[in-house]
This record gives sequence, C-alpha cells and structure tokens, in this order.
Amino acid sequence: MKITLKAIRSNLSGPKVFLKRKPSEVRVNGYMKTVLIAWQANHDLQFVLDAFACAVYIVSYISKSQKGMSALLDQAAKEARQGNLDLKHQQSSALEKLGPDSTEIESDNDIKRYSRRPKQLENWCLADYVSQLELQYPKTSESSDDHETEQQENESESENEEANADVIEEINNKIDITLKNGIRIYQRKTPKVIRYVKYNYKTDSENFYRERLMLFYPWRNELSDLQCGHETFEKCT
Repeated sequence: MKITLKAIRSNLSGPKVFLKRKPSEVRVNGYMKTVLIAWQANHDLQFVLDAFACAVYIVSYISKSQKGMSALLDQAAKEARQGNLDLKHQQSSALEKLGPDSTEIESDNDIKRYSRRPKQLENWCLADYVSQLELQYPKTSESSDDHETEQQENESESENEEANADVIEEINNKIDITLKNGIRIYQRKTPKVIRYVKYNYKTDSENFYRERLMLFYPWRNELSDLQCGHETFEKCT
C-alpha cells in the first residue's frame, strides 16, 4: 500500500481527489450515477479543488496547437497557389481599352471559327468540324491577353481565305492545314463526342430544324445559307 501511495504522489503537483476503485474498475472513468442516467453516454468527471488549475486547463485545451491539421492546410494552400499560376491572368480594365465601336466583346467559339474556316473545308459540316478537327496556335513570348487577341484577329482575317493556307497535307486521308499566320488545323485520331441541345420536334420545331441544319449542313452565314430567305427554318428542309 505504501508503495502504491508513493507512486501516485510522485506525479502530483497539487491536491487531487482519487476515487476508491476495485481492480475490475481500473479502466472505468469517473462518473455520477444521476448524470449517467440523464446523459445516457460516456462522461469523465473530476472534482475540482483548484480553480486556477481549472482555468489553466481550459485555456490550454482551447489554444492547443493542431500541428497535423496545420501542416495539411499549409500544403493545400501551397498547392492551390501553384495551381492558380497556370490560369490566364485577365486585366480588369481590358474592356476599357476597346474602342467604342469594337465588336471584340466576347471570346471566340467553335461556331464562329467554323464560319471562318478555310475553303479547303468548305464541304465540312459543323458537327464534323467540331468533333474531328483541332486548332493549334503558334507559340509566342507575348502576354496571354495580347496573344489571345492576336489569335482572334488572325483567324478573323485569314481563316476564310484559301491563299492563306501555306501547307495542306493529307496523311492517311487526315486533314492537316497550316495557315500563314501559323495556326494549324489538323484532324484528330479519335473524333470527339459533341453535345448539343436536341430540341423536341413537337414542342419547339423551329429550333429543332435550325439545330439540325446548323450541325449537319455546310454553311458560313446562318441566315443566307440556311434560312435562305424563308420565314422559318422548317421551310428550308
């Protein structure tokens, strides 16, 4: 008994209450019978004999460092910063630099590029153009904003002119066109699966026919080549 008391006292720095326990209860937390019935869950209660020690324990518990979690958060923040470096920076005042009559107010898209396609692709429909062809722009050391603007201007000025195609190759019946401005149009090894609205014929017949004509019939100007002066697209089919 004396050895046990001596061992317990060696770790004490102040007064503390020890509950009398049986050997079979050595792994049971301190509890109150009335609280256990009301709470119906595990709890660990201790008698507080030193108010200052209680306050120190609460403060240290609230402000304890979470080194493992902090390291994970720091690593996640670092990866996010590195990932953002790959994103193109866009100036907030880019629109202010445009002239009052400028039409460059939106980014380019597949439909616009298709309408300006080279004459070598005259008989290609929009569905084939989007699913089978890819565009590769020439590398440049200029900023991303200036490069994107230059690409759009180059496409607008030269994609629809046959004379601008410097190199036209057909390797294994695959299209490979290089324009004078350096833009390369080549055929994919595996066609992409394209997504479109698929309008319902019964509820929206006009857009149903318009969508089919735009996708599967060669055109450059939607109104003159597809609608052909008719009041509706349905009458053009």
